[in-house]
Amino acid sequence: MARAIQHQTFLVTPDGRWLPEGGTDFLEEVGDLDPDYDAPMFAVKNLGFARVELISDLVISITVHPRNVDLNSLIAIEHSLANSSARAFYIRFLTTRWETELLSTAQQAFERLHNLYLLARVQERAPSERFAATRRNYEQLFMDSGHELRPVLQKWRMAFGSFDETVLPFMSRHGLLRRTVVVGVDPRETEPVFRYIGDAFNWLGDDDFPLRALGDKVTHQPDGDYGQWVAEDYRRTALRKLPQVDTISAALRGRSGRTVYDRLLLPWTTSYGEILVTVSSLVTEGATAAEPTLLMPPAKKVAKSS
Repeated sequence: MARAIQHQTFLVTPDGRWLPEGGTDFLEEVGDLDPDYDAPMFAVKNLGFARVELISDLVISITVHPRNVDLNSLIAIEHSLANSSARAFYIRFLTTRWETELLSTAQQAFERLHNLYLLARVQERAPSERFAATRRNYEQLFMDSGHELRPVLQKWRMAFGSFDETVLPFMSRHGLLRRTVVVGVDPRETEPVFRYIGDAFNWLGDDDFPLRALGDKVTHQPDGDYGQWVAEDYRRTALRKLPQVDTISAALRGRSGRTVYDRLLLPWTTSYGEILVTVSSLVTEGATAAEPTLLMPPAKKVAKSS
């Protein structure tokens, strides 16, 4: 009969070594043999360590500071726990506060840790006179029964963020498909690509762009600076795996004045590994602000990555 795991806690160093919490080796690594503070959390927050708590055969907790953790620590954790029989992985990570997520498999836990690591290293967008985004609390959208973007956010929540063949037809029935773009994000790659483009977008006189763009990078569009600006948000949303609602004000090349629109970004998981981000927008000021919302026939499927 297999021997049950006793409760143990380790600190994984930036070079991938496992040190028992509170042991002399760990304290020597921190440089303080008699700390009067929480040395393990100090090491996690400031020195790039990861804390791994083996609570039982079925439960493991992993604590990291995504911005400071070293990739070698994460690789060492993955190698050591890849064959774990645990059924509950608690990922505790620091943003502006400590947050906790529960995942059911080791693979899901490793992917989430890797995505948190990548997200923390996505370069912050430089201020721009041409483009500005005002972030809104997406939870408040659930309370606004009259907002046109609310149904698709509800659909995302009810589907637990899982994309299937019902998503685009649902958008079509609610009149959102024409003003929706779907982009694909591979966590291992740096740039999102177009998977679907609604027919209500004006690509600055380039009418053939929606057909040419499918499968191409989001940055490769008529206004390249704008493409680069939005691509960063799409990738960030995919890695964060949370909805994002913004009011965008953009001065696009080739168009007079500014275009102002509400934008809802939703990250969807797929059966083939790619994360799809749906980008639905409602223009409130600009060339297409007065365009009516039209119901459309059922949509074709999103093009998958090769």
